[in-house]
Amino acid sequence: MKRLVSLLLAALMAALVLSSCAVKKNSAGNSTSSGAADTDTAESAENKEQSKRDLLFTWQIKIDGVDYTLPFDYSEIHANGYSFDETRDIELGSRTYALFSPQLHKDDINLNVQFWNPKSEKVASLADSKIGNIKVNVHTAVDVILPGGLKYDVLTLTLDTLREKYGEPDNINDSDDFTIITYSQSTYSTYKFTIYKSEEKKDYGSLDITNFV
Repeated sequence: MKRLVSLLLAALMAALVLSSCAVKKNSAGNSTSSGAADTDTAESAENKEQSKRDLLFTWQIKIDGVDYTLPFDYSEIHANGYSFDETRDIELGSRTYALFSPQLHKDDINLNVQFWNPKSEKVASLADSKIGNIKVNVHTAVDVILPGGLKYDVLTLTLDTLREKYGEPDNINDSDDFTIITYSQSTYSTYKFTIYKSEEKKDYGSLDITNFV
């Protein structure tokens, strides 16, 4: 009888040990599966954010309904009716930009730009160089469509809109009156949005796009 009881107890102990091992194995498997899912989710979110930034840094914009990729030859925009009043030749050294560039004019449009010479030699005239910077504000009176089809509207643009379209900015400079939002690909390749907070000053906002490459 004692022998029978001992055998039953031994069998019970073995069953308990096997059951415990199975639970631990299953728990470890679930933990590994959960960890892999979390990693996949994080990578997916990161890839989505990167895709938004990649879209912005295609530098493909529309000005007055015409496609341009910044920087672009002055001759491209000149062919669409824009010109400047500068009569004297201004030399631009190798890989430099003009600090004081003339405005481009077309009918009632006044477009603030900076000329850029990416070449390894001087150019004898601004007309032989590229447009590497564009500044837009309420006084510019021109439609600008940003990469991905976002129309720049100084009166309605918000930080949330930019985050949704292009991801998290590289820098947000917040003051009492306005917020400056910057997306940077490099030091001389940036989008800078200035958004005023009060409705009375909304039209003071501006867009500054630079791509000196």
